[in-house]
Amino acid sequence: MEQISQIRKVDDCWRVDISCGEVVSSLYLKSNANVRREGGCLRLQLHEGKNEILISVGSPIEKSNRESLNGTIEWWNEKWMNMGCLLIPDSTAQRMWVRSMAMFLSSFTGDGAGLSPPCGLSGNGWPFYFPQDGSFVHAVLLATGNIDIAKSWIERLAADPDGLRAYTKRLFGVDGIFSPWVFPYGTIEGYHDPVPPNQFYYEIHNAGYLARMAYETALLVDDEAWTERYVVPLIEGTAEFYKNISRKEEDGLWHLFVTPSMGQDERGGENQKDYLCALYSAKYCFQRAVELKLDRDGSYREILENMAFPVLLSPQGLYYSCNCEGDANFGDQKHPVQLNPLTFLPVDTLLSDPSRIAYEKRYEITANAKEPLFHGWTLGTFLLAGSRCGNPEEWIKDWENLRISDNVDAEWIQIYESSSNYDMPFYISTNGLIAQSLLNNLISDWYGKLEIAKCNPWQGDIHLKNIYSKLGIVIDGVINGSSARLYLKAWKDAEFECNGEIIRLKKGEVLEKIIAAPHSDMPNGADPA
Repeated sequence: MEQISQIRKVDDCWRVDISCGEVVSSLYLKSNANVRREGGCLRLQLHEGKNEILISVGSPIEKSNRESLNGTIEWWNEKWMNMGCLLIPDSTAQRMWVRSMAMFLSSFTGDGAGLSPPCGLSGNGWPFYFPQDGSFVHAVLLATGNIDIAKSWIERLAADPDGLRAYTKRLFGVDGIFSPWVFPYGTIEGYHDPVPPNQFYYEIHNAGYLARMAYETALLVDDEAWTERYVVPLIEGTAEFYKNISRKEEDGLWHLFVTPSMGQDERGGENQKDYLCALYSAKYCFQRAVELKLDRDGSYREILENMAFPVLLSPQGLYYSCNCEGDANFGDQKHPVQLNPLTFLPVDTLLSDPSRIAYEKRYEITANAKEPLFHGWTLGTFLLAGSRCGNPEEWIKDWENLRISDNVDAEWIQIYESSSNYDMPFYISTNGLIAQSLLNNLISDWYGKLEIAKCNPWQGDIHLKNIYSKLGIVIDGVINGSSARLYLKAWKDAEFECNGEIIRLKKGEVLEKIIAAPHSDMPNGADPA
């Protein structure tokens, strides 16, 4: 993997040829700063005043600095005008939304060449792409109408289902599709041969995230042939994988176990039985396989009726993270996997009691949360779970803890991978969760119906533009408190529930929907609309 650089001056540019194996990439640099070659590097010494630096990849620089800048400005102006946007009357939240979208769209494109790692193009942290972390951003891309980018991800990830099956068979000895913890930038043939580099590459919950991204993209692409080519093989393969590592035991329940394996809570131990995160992923894949009529022998329905969740139920009413440790790591989890049905995988049609209790006890579940100090994307998970539970007061507590816990810098520009982890800033995995949360405070289709202002913590008018829903509509309008005036445009024939009303729209039809604030004398805040 040694990389070699060759540098030479070409007219008024510097050309850097970087070779790795048989692959050579060329970079071109032009600057009015003082540039000199030092061994295998270029050193730029800035002068007083304005320094201009232009870099191009693959071809010489043909534009001036002004032309390049104007082209960038024009691209962003067109992008902001045509994609989904929020206008929130809270300057900090608004900046977080805009900066998050700017980071996503600076780091990801629809060219299918490869996917950006968790810290984007900043160069921080890991050099590889994690499907799980990408899924945190993927949902925002769909909701804002950046469907071309989301679609290219699936085409990339589903390009070689046979290769994924061979990889799964080699690692686990079973048929089906397991999602690699880290996808290769090249072919999957021979990938991680003889073994992956560490135990975290065996996190068996990952296939659920791959399946969800594929399925939800199919809903927005709305093309039967595309779905059949790219999505069905992934859903079919991931469901098959979970079926093949499930066993019905004497208690009448289907238990999930395979060696080697790891759970999403990285402190939960290796090779444990019934990882809660994996059970949720298996449940999601089985549900989608049934929906897509891939349950040809009824086995997925049978497993769904008797999955091993009951053995994980704790006296507190929430689930343990796996079947082997009980409450041994309760309070010491790095990540609150009990919140997965509220954040990562929509497996329920209503808020379940274990999920509600897990949200209420989220600061007790997770290590150091009460300090407050948060590991990885934990606090982003808290915020997104709060949006879908519908608790503005608790959401505000988590929002304020972003800064109190030093999970974000004082100017709210860069999110750290964990609290005070200054050497890993611009952690866009958490940006993805926060952007989802900001949006789901106002518009949510998580439970298969349209919910408006479920967790609105802001005072004043909030404007929405071009927000895409999996229910088949694009949403524009204004929300104030719990009242709203919205325009719902169907991008396909749609039927869904909103405020207890069933709405049916033909493709292209627009409905003005007015939702009044609840009357204070009505029981439980019932909505007269």
